[in-house]
Amino acid sequence: MNKLFATSLIAAALAFAAGSATAQQYTTPPKGTNTYPAMTPEEMERAKAEKAAGKETKSEMTDAEKKAANAEKQKAMKAQGTSSDSTKPTTTPEQQAKAKADRAAKKQAKSKMTAEEKKAANAAKQKQMKETTTEQQQQNKP
Repeated sequence: MNKLFATSLIAAALAFAAGSATAQQYTTPPKGTNTYPAMTPEEMERAKAEKAAGKETKSEMTDAEKKAANAEKQKAMKAQGTSSDSTKPTTTPEQQAKAKADRAAKKQAKSKMTAEEKKAANAAKQKQMKETTTEQQQQNKP
């Protein structure tokens, strides 16, 4: 019992040490800045100047101008396909209806299958997933 406890304690300590060593590999931004050191000093200066210019312009705007600018920004984001509203679905109502109909058809087809057919279908699906995973791993190898 004591050997088992000691072994598990040592394994936990090693796992904790490995985790903390991995966490220390990532760089943190220098104190007093919000940017990572990957930026050159020239890029940092340019970014700071752009930010200061943006703040200056925004401070000179009236409330109505700010609302119009925000509306323009939202319109531009929507045109690009990005949205700040994370609750909004990314599919159109027609696409949602088609997906719902497809799910219902699959469910109905599966309910008509026998146990052997379901087993065979699940085995084929598992095989396809395994092949896809293997292909992805091979593509990610350097």
